[in-house]
Amino acid sequence: MREDVIKEIIKERERQIELRIGGDTEEFDTLNTANDWVAYITGYAGRATDMSKNFEDKENFRRNMVKVGALALAAIEASDKVAACFKVPGYPVTQAYLKKE
Repeated sequence: MREDVIKEIIKERERQIELRIGGDTEEFDTLNTANDWVAYITGYAGRATDMSKNFEDKENFRRNMVKVGALALAAIEASDKVAACFKVPGYPVTQAYLKKE
């Protein structure tokens, strides 16, 4: 069961990637701050609770929680990419990220 949920989260993440300019999410994702990611995740978690009072709408709750999982995955991936960029002098994402802060 857990493996099925993880597969579903990965599938949702892949869907999110395809929605962004044919799959190029690296610049968008790496320019988000930790606060940005928390805001995105909180938004979908809030939708899950607002629309699923006492699990009356289990389908909506589940769909939004899968999106929360996919966004958490994206946040972790982006954080890892940014951290790796700081180890490479002159890497373009590093420069762009530093300008945003």
